[in-house]
Amino acid sequence: MKKLLSIVLSLTLVVGLLVGMPATPAKADGTITVTAPANGAQVDLLSGNILEFCKNYQLGRAKELYKRRSDTYFPSPVSFAWNAVSGANEYFVMISINSNMLDATSYGTPTNSIDVGELNPGQKYYYKVTCKTNAGNYDSGVKSFTTSNLPKTLRIDSVGNTRDLGGQYVNGGKQRVRFGRVIRGANVNDISEEGKQLLRQRYGIKFDLDLRDKSKETVPDSSPLGTDIKFINIKGVEYNSSEKGIGNPANYDRAKSEILLFADPNNFPIYVHCQIGRDRTGTICFLIESLLGMNELDMFRDYELSYFAKVSNDDLADPDATTNGAFSRMVNYLRGFSGDTMQQKVETYMKQELGITDAQIQAIKDNMLTPLPKPTPKVVKPGKVTIKSAKNVKKKTVVVKYKKATNAKGYQVWWATSKKFKKAKKKFTKNTNYKIKKLKKRKKYYIKVRAYNLNGKTKVYGAFSKVKKVKIKK
Repeated sequence: MKKLLSIVLSLTLVVGLLVGMPATPAKADGTITVTAPANGAQVDLLSGNILEFCKNYQLGRAKELYKRRSDTYFPSPVSFAWNAVSGANEYFVMISINSNMLDATSYGTPTNSIDVGELNPGQKYYYKVTCKTNAGNYDSGVKSFTTSNLPKTLRIDSVGNTRDLGGQYVNGGKQRVRFGRVIRGANVNDISEEGKQLLRQRYGIKFDLDLRDKSKETVPDSSPLGTDIKFINIKGVEYNSSEKGIGNPANYDRAKSEILLFADPNNFPIYVHCQIGRDRTGTICFLIESLLGMNELDMFRDYELSYFAKVSNDDLADPDATTNGAFSRMVNYLRGFSGDTMQQKVETYMKQELGITDAQIQAIKDNMLTPLPKPTPKVVKPGKVTIKSAKNVKKKTVVVKYKKATNAKGYQVWWATSKKFKKAKKKFTKNTNYKIKKLKKRKKYYIKVRAYNLNGKTKVYGAFSKVKKVKIKK
């Protein structure tokens, strides 16, 4: 009987241990081991020929690399993976542009991997993976990766050649063309409900700028994105051909109308397109990009990217992208205007030929560029203080007088019974004298003063005065 009881107790103990045993985590210390992306990695959001084209761009490379009827245009998501945690039914991947994970976006998944799209190029991201089990909470800790600073192509269902105009750095790297302000692409006549919701909700499109010719192409009376979307149809100017081009005075009014739509902050975000999003769209985009100060090679690359989209390359036997095509003729026409840079030349064209004002040009820049960083004020360090006198004038009180220091907004008075100013007391004043009260009789006090200037709300101190010694006799 005792033997049987012993066996039962042993079995009960084993079962109890098994039931109470925590689920086996990826790591026993409660952390999740992430396998991708590696911490600190650089991640490409493009792939295939379009990645090679964008990373190693040279004039005319679309002709060499594009593949007809083989669309390598769409972006790739970022793939996250980690070692599974036993007992976890759901994981959460949190992604933020802040290292403290403020404003993080959370993605849930029942498996130990997930693909996340719609990230911006040229951005450092912070992320962590978490989960809960009966045994407790598990956390990967905050890790990071950086996306390559390449163009941001978009996948909009049933719409071709879509990409964000934002991302490029301008003004010596002090500003950046803002993401999500202008999306360019092909027509949206046949856009799916999914694509429509993406443009409306994810990108917040408010304005549909249609550059097609209503007399020759199927142009709706209102935006296919919804009747609440502002819709304007302008027969777009195209390159610099004698009839359709930006250099023909007969087209100046239409060119001006197109450009000034980007000066109204209420129009953003804008979806701009023609039929396939390459020629008329490429023309207005080049003018706006030039105005923002984008690098000329980046603007050529943006134009040539259209040849990778199926909607564009299906109609081409041999894309004459830049070497002697219409786009290059337009650029050469603009180079004829005064100015040292393409930005200045395009500004001259807009003001001289189209009658666009400096204020309107600045409005376009303000609408599409990140604000310039506030200049750091140059704060002059105040001069050294000279103490004129420090006297025990009445009961337990010393009056300190000092000369006005250069560039001083105020002064800080220190006093202590220690030569090394241990446990010193300090007071601020705007005056060139200060009354120190409640001192101890028959004690020696050491006094020094320094001036301060202001950098915003931060005090910038000058050198201390020579130390004055005072004995309290009264």
